[in-house]
Amino acid sequence: MPTMLPALPQAFGNLKDVFRSAYDSLSGGANPLNLPRVKNSLVIMVDGLGWENLNQFSGHAPFIRKCMQKDAKGYSGFPSTTAASIVSLATGKSPSIHGIMGYRVFDREKSESVNLLTGLTAETVKHYLRSDPIISNNEQLVVVSRTEYEDSGFSMATFPGAKFLGAASISQRFNLALNELNSGSGKLIYLYIPELDQAAHRFGSNSDKWTQLLEQVDAELKQLHESAAKNRGIILTADHGVIDVPAHGRVYLDECDAIKDSLLDVGGDPRATFLYFKDGVDQVRARSELSEWLDGAAQVFDMTELVAAGLYDQEVLLLENIAPDLVVLAETRRVCYHRGFAKPASLNMIGQHGGLTAAEITVPILKLGDYSSSLLVP
Repeated sequence: MPTMLPALPQAFGNLKDVFRSAYDSLSGGANPLNLPRVKNSLVIMVDGLGWENLNQFSGHAPFIRKCMQKDAKGYSGFPSTTAASIVSLATGKSPSIHGIMGYRVFDREKSESVNLLTGLTAETVKHYLRSDPIISNNEQLVVVSRTEYEDSGFSMATFPGAKFLGAASISQRFNLALNELNSGSGKLIYLYIPELDQAAHRFGSNSDKWTQLLEQVDAELKQLHESAAKNRGIILTADHGVIDVPAHGRVYLDECDAIKDSLLDVGGDPRATFLYFKDGVDQVRARSELSEWLDGAAQVFDMTELVAAGLYDQEVLLLENIAPDLVVLAETRRVCYHRGFAKPASLNMIGQHGGLTAAEITVPILKLGDYSSSLLVP
């Protein structure tokens, strides 16, 4: 049985404070990141661009490397997954408070599996989201993203009522964001770049495809910074980092006899797997036998232990209808799948996240434009 969880990585900022700080800087109000007052603010979310990913490939991002001061390291929160992190950004609350506690959950009231990133609707958003976004139905907010995300349930959960500008390419989105940044006043602009995360899942974060995309983001960011008008603030951040897991690092929970016929559902992420048990199962015994079977490849925790370790807040225990019975945290370079519940396409993913390693949970919070404390020479 595990006796303790890994220590959280040290960081100087929290992702949930980024949007709140940017919004408050428009009026000159006090904010957690101590951002100065600006005319317009732009928050750039590069999905999957972890701090350690940047460090590893900083040669492919010379402009970003110049911006990576020590105090620019942030903490994404747990689990290190897009659904939880971006809702934390949008609401300024932790997953325990806002209710989007992971990627995929099992709703005991409805007896169904729910993908909290891609499976929300206008109706189910109200069922699962427990905190209002920082800005709701406000013309101050502009979202620049891929066109297909405009009417998604997740967009309703995070940026309802926003002016939405969609474009297919990274370059087009940067140009749209720059135009918004340099026009008018009192605007908070959110620019979303999902391509690096998508490439990492398919090809790995060590792939040529991933570094080519990093080079493109770096070049676009440099141009945007140089083209931004005075009194404009820019922040670049990410929802999580990524680690590459080889095929031999996959653990298949469906091969464990101790839990084979005991599960209602398996959710979460392969690096932080949520187990939901049928009624009447001896969970203490199942946990003990599963831990022994895993033999160090992963550790098993219940929710009270995750709360005690500070990964979730006490309020997560109120989410009784979706909180898992046990959480399996995979060791580095390991992932856990149950082939009875996982989608076949997900079984071949190389880039992974959701866990507690520094590579997954530390992210950049880079201040540019009039947020920068030092002049960046182009």
